Amino acid sequence: MALMSAKKKSIEAKKCLLLHFGSDRIMGALAVMTEGEMPHIVEMAEKLVSVKENHDETEFVELFTQAAAEVANVLVHAEHFIPTTVYVSLESPWYTGQTRTVYYSKKEPFIFSEKIVDHLVDEDFGSYRKEAERAFGERLHMLDKSVIMTKLNGYHVDQPVGKKAREVVVSYYASLTPQKLLDQICDSLEKVVRTKIKFFSSSVAMSVALYMTLERYRKLLVVSIGGEVTELLYLENGILMNSGTFPSGRNFLLHTLGNELKQNALEVFSLLNLCNSGRAHAGIARRIESIMGIVEDAWRTKLRKAVREIVGPAERDIPVLTVGAPDTL
Repeated sequence: MALMSAKKKSIEAKKCLLLHFGSDRIMGALAVMTEGEMPHIVEMAEKLVSVKENHDETEFVELFTQAAAEVANVLVHAEHFIPTTVYVSLESPWYTGQTRTVYYSKKEPFIFSEKIVDHLVDEDFGSYRKEAERAFGERLHMLDKSVIMTKLNGYHVDQPVGKKAREVVVSYYASLTPQKLLDQICDSLEKVVRTKIKFFSSSVAMSVALYMTLERYRKLLVVSIGGEVTELLYLENGILMNSGTFPSGRNFLLHTLGNELKQNALEVFSLLNLCNSGRAHAGIARRIESIMGIVEDAWRTKLRKAVREIVGPAERDIPVLTVGAPDTL
């Protein structure tokens, strides 16, 4: 009777605001997240950010942080609920990330421990952060830092702690972003919603989402075509093994068409819609098709190089998932 009358432990549902800083837009969603279950999206919104060549870094950041506040304002005032947590994912070029490998060995066998892992990763991460801060010229904040794989004596081990070894190889993923950027994002969002804000790189955020939806894939290469960049993620058993980007995305085609045809972005969109519907003049349709072919060849060349760097030349028959705006795909 006591078991039957005991109250079941209630599973708390988190009410969240999700924001994604892309390379040319801000995307947002209101979601209800329950532990162990898929998030339920209640409302979505996005804002395209028009960036001009003469915008400096300060203006560039202000445009995106203002757009983020506008998207958040639309979602918060959609009369569904007030979020208790805000999750922000940053796409390249808003962060820098690397998969790094560290080595440790001794002549005599030793017991591998979590303390050794922490020491190796923290020491190497400190060097990585110093190098990145010298390159950026400003203080950087850690977004992600997680161990991917551990090898003892040359062999991959799932549960390495407590085992003997002479040689250790640890691979981990880490990402950094300017502290000043995070402060500006927080300042903008706090005008709309005052709550806890958590930041992630898009690589980690996407790999977690894909793990929840595509866990049956042992290996997976994700090609995410953004506005200004294309991002690649290589996953094994749902774990992010490597990632990379190259500076050619959806807008690469639009910029090239605009330059070649001497047209602005709106006119290029109109011409593309005419071509897609078969209503464009045959001459202009052939010219656009020719330019698109050149752009696609250039993009594929960069893609092949990036894949070789991330996956390696020996890998074959890996499933590929391509992600992007519907008109891009």
